[in-house]
Amino acid sequence: LVVIDGAHNPDGARALGSALKEYSDITAIIGVMRDKNYRQVLAETLPLCKNVICVKPTVPRALPVEELAVEAQKHCKSVTAASSLKDALEYAKINCAGCPVFVFGSLYLAAEVRQLLKTENHKI
Repeated sequence: LVVIDGAHNPDGARALGSALKEYSDITAIIGVMRDKNYRQVLAETLPLCKNVICVKPTVPRALPVEELAVEAQKHCKSVTAASSLKDALEYAKINCAGCPVFVFGSLYLAAEVRQLLKTENHKI
């Protein structure tokens, strides 16, 4: 199961958090914009996740992956920083097999992952 959600603000994160409660062993792939209230988004969602893979969407406003990983570790024990969305998907495929994967934090990220998942080589 791969779910793409545009949750990028506190209201969206609360709604996503409600949905996450229906699953277990969740892997999150998350990328955020530095000018959004990403700390609240992380607080609403990441405590419900078993694994978090941080990425940087390919837009100038994106928060660097290293900074995102530091913030994510405040809410989840298992946090990985990926150098690209492609690497994040591969990591999830290899290390989180069988777990539901939720991709969220940015509409830009949602568009990027949707495009990648359309290709056969990047299916989880």
